[in-house]
Amino acid sequence: MKNTKLQYWLRVTLFAAILLLLALTPLGYIRTPILNITILTVPIAICAIALGPTAGAVLGFVFGLTSAWSAISGGGGMTTLLFNYNAVGTLVLCIVPRTLMGWLCGLVYKGAHRAFGDHIVSTILGSISAPLLNTALFMGTLVLLFSQSPVFAQIAGEKTAWLFVWGVFLSNGIAETIICGIIGTAVSKTLLLVLKLRE
Repeated sequence: MKNTKLQYWLRVTLFAAILLLLALTPLGYIRTPILNITILTVPIAICAIALGPTAGAVLGFVFGLTSAWSAISGGGGMTTLLFNYNAVGTLVLCIVPRTLMGWLCGLVYKGAHRAFGDHIVSTILGSISAPLLNTALFMGTLVLLFSQSPVFAQIAGEKTAWLFVWGVFLSNGIAETIICGIIGTAVSKTLLLVLKLRE
């Protein structure tokens, strides 16, 4: 029992190390002047699928911490602007949606697995849920906390809050979903097979 728990947390730690490597190097983000297109949802999706919702939440929390650090250190683009306006709100924006995303991604896969079994559809649904949830939760929280602020008006320009959200979803969300869907599905399916063989 103790050995199984130790193996579980060692695996979670390994995923967290991969996530940090991506987050702290140019590999993890495609940076633009306003928003960062991220591939950090890929290891979160794989971890949530292979190890469950709790592991997904842990990885999401780590992702949130890296996003918060980026905002604080001045490398976060939009989140740096928001941090200078409202530090506490920005920390909530960076951490809470990402933690929820990892947890919910694991739940999506569990639900899909109950419906479809070991079929690849389960893994695809789990993989694409991570970037979709990330975009939806992050942008929803952004609107909830900052839509009435002058900083949001500066970021969104002439667009209304929801038009801005849709624009981000169409540009970032779709690209991230395709990337995570392909890589996440391939790696998750392989990892699940390896873990099953070791049982």
